[in-house]
Amino acid sequence: MTKLLHYLTWITIVSALLIMSVATFWLVYPYTVTDMYNQPFPVDKEIYKSGEYITYTVDYCKYHPISPTLSRSFVDGLIYNIPDSIGNIYTPGCGSTKVLIYIPIALPPGQYAVHTTFRWSVNPLKTIETTTRTQKFTVIK
Repeated sequence: MTKLLHYLTWITIVSALLIMSVATFWLVYPYTVTDMYNQPFPVDKEIYKSGEYITYTVDYCKYHPISPTLSRSFVDGLIYNIPDSIGNIYTPGCGSTKVLIYIPIALPPGQYAVHTTFRWSVNPLKTIETTTRTQKFTVIK
């Protein structure tokens, strides 16, 4: 019985050390999920009407097959948040994509930039965030 308790004690200690090692690795490993180029992202035109879609181009290199959660907002001194969404680029690689964002009809006229925060959950303990923005553009009624 004493030997069994001795073995169980060692198994518990080794298991705890392994779990702590994995958790420490997950927390301190410097993950590079993506690189975003050509910032601030260029918009297709300088003046948009409320209710239109703003279009801008994102140049990127993605290194892991994880999809981010995107938080976007229109910023002109005040911040106008729009609902979160899930990114649609799943496969690793480099490329360029056009992004469309609806300009709410209730958005007041003014000069804005779209700020986007990408959130990747790279493991159960760590989330990586990257914030980008577009060039400024004008919204009219």
